[in-house]
Amino acid sequence: TVRTKHATYRLWVYDPASYVNELSLADAFEDGVTIRGSIQWPVTIGGRRGNQGLTALYSTQDGTDLENLDGILVPSPEPGTVATKDSRYYFAYSFDQYLYQPVGSTGQGFGLFGQFGISDGNPNALHWALLIGLAGTGLVPGRSADTWGIGYYYDSLSGYLKDALEPIVRLRDEQGLEIFYDLALTPWFNLGFDLQVIRPGLASETAVLPGVRAVIRF
Repeated sequence: TVRTKHATYRLWVYDPASYVNELSLADAFEDGVTIRGSIQWPVTIGGRRGNQGLTALYSTQDGTDLENLDGILVPSPEPGTVATKDSRYYFAYSFDQYLYQPVGSTGQGFGLFGQFGISDGNPNALHWALLIGLAGTGLVPGRSADTWGIGYYYDSLSGYLKDALEPIVRLRDEQGLEIFYDLALTPWFNLGFDLQVIRPGLASETAVLPGVRAVIRF
């Protein structure tokens, strides 16, 4: 990581396979190498703080060639052979931007955040994804430490994967909405309420998931 006055630069080089709980690294990078770079820079619009960023990822990890799956899952009249692709890539743009900040009230206000990412869609099963939301701290009289937010996401699956699985199962793009409000009742106790509404990629019905959470600090 390199931080400068105008931007923060980051570079990762890592094994695409997970070695969590592994005692040996003898097989490190056996499945390829992943390189990820990002740049994030501060942006001020109308005197209000914000950030924008770009991310690029490239990996040499093998993956199933999704374009070749049609004859594999429903072999008629002869079974096919699974093909592989030897690389994948991903690009993303992200931002966060304050829309309102009370004069003299540091830490309070609300703003927009979001991200749009796109991949090759093969072998990556997720072709593109979008998320956007509005979140803030305070603004309710007498509740300056409360936090709240609402967010929406949309995940578009690879067209190759949809077409290949169509004879067996129908995949659709997934989308969802989440709303939360977190009450800072005391400096050591928070109580939060959450509601998620999700239209999953596999199920035919929309899921509605309410929730309550508590945090106690010792």
